[in-house]
Order: sequence, then structure tokens, then C-alpha cells
Amino acid sequence: MNNLILSLLAVLILSGNTWADGIVFTPTPANRILVSGIETTGPARGPVFQIFDGNGNLLLSRFVLNRDFTDLQVFAAKTNLITGEMIIVGGLETAGLMRGPIYQVYDLAGNLLLTRFVLNPDFSEVTFTKIDINNDGVDEILVVGRETKGLLRGAAFQLWNGNGTLSLTRFALNRDFTDITVFAVDRNGDGDQEIGIAGVETKGLLRGPAYQIFESNGALLLTRFALNPNFSGPLP
Repeated sequence: MNNLILSLLAVLILSGNTWADGIVFTPTPANRILVSGIETTGPARGPVFQIFDGNGNLLLSRFVLNRDFTDLQVFAAKTNLITGEMIIVGGLETAGLMRGPIYQVYDLAGNLLLTRFVLNPDFSEVTFTKIDINNDGVDEILVVGRETKGLLRGAAFQLWNGNGTLSLTRFALNRDFTDITVFAVDRNGDGDQEIGIAGVETKGLLRGPAYQIFESNGALLLTRFALNPNFSGPLP
């Protein structure tokens, strides 16, 4: 694994600290370290993740997706597919068949449990994240992207159950928004998380940064412009 590029994500399952240099550490109950990257030189085998225990012992190494995938995102989650934690792998197939965004679910033994293509091949700037939308202790998979080809409809999100069932698809903001980000928020304190989509209107009316809050059923709860049109870049 000398050619492994650890440029995108490492998850430390012992600490809640966030470290610099693009490596993210997030806590999970499993006391393991998850490291991911894309092998782009040498054998150039593509995306991979590794799991280490707290003492630095390598427990598992798995190549995932295929070498045509970019924008690798890997994180641990608890879904209703099986008991215990799973590894969620997301990416964008930008060469070969060019089938677009996809996520895969692996158990901690490295077994592939589920593969789902999401959105469509015209989407880019895709983000995969977990969200406990109904406060039941298990995570759903939230996928957000921007349709930058084809129909050019702009930002959209999909919500997937842990068993790979699509629960919801919604377009958000409008096609003039860029720098799309996503966040989860419990806006009314009931324990259920709502879906936040933010961006910057860089074309059309040029009104600047804004965000929208959606209910778990896709109902739009709130739209707010923030800062002013002189601000650029993604919202925090």
C-alpha cells in the first residue's frame, strides 16, 4: 500500500477532535480507525479503505468501487441493514461507463452488503453523509449534488434508507445556486433531524448566500437569504 494516497478522509474512532491537513477524525463506538484513499500510481487500483484497531493493528483492507471512481468519501454509520456499524463508501464514476454517483455499504468484516447508484450521471459536486432523520438510533444516507449537465436543474438531494430504499428526492434552491453544502439540524428540538441545503446564488438574480430547511418528507419548511450578495464561497 505504499502508493495509497490518504488525501481525503481518515476517521479515528476514539476521539471527537477534528485535525488539520484534510484528515477528519470522528467518534464511533467501535474503537477503530478508518482510513481511505485512491491508489492513483503504481498498480493504480483505485479507491480503498483500511480499518485499524486502537493499537494500530491492521484489521482489514478492501478495494471498493473501481478505478474509474473519483471524489471518494468514506465514513462509519449504523443503519437498519444489519446490527452494528457499517462502512459507507461514496464516489463518482467519471471514466469508463461514467454511471455517476454511487454508494456501497460494507460490514466491518469487509463484506459488500449493498450497492446503489444515486441521482444520475449528470450530477457532480456530490456529497454523501449520514443523518438520523427520525431519531431512532439508526442512520439514513443523505446524498446531495448539483445537476451540471443534461437538464441542468441545479441542486438536489436524495434520502436513502439503510436497506437501499429511496425515501425521497427533492430539488432545492434553484439552478442559479453553486457552492452547495448540506447540514442536519433539529430546528424544533424534537430529536428528529431536518435537512439543510445551502448555497450561493451566483447567476440570475445574484442574491448571494441562502439556505433552505426541509422536513423528512420533503416539505420545504424555511428559506432564508444570509449575509449579502457581496459574500462568496460555501456557507459554513
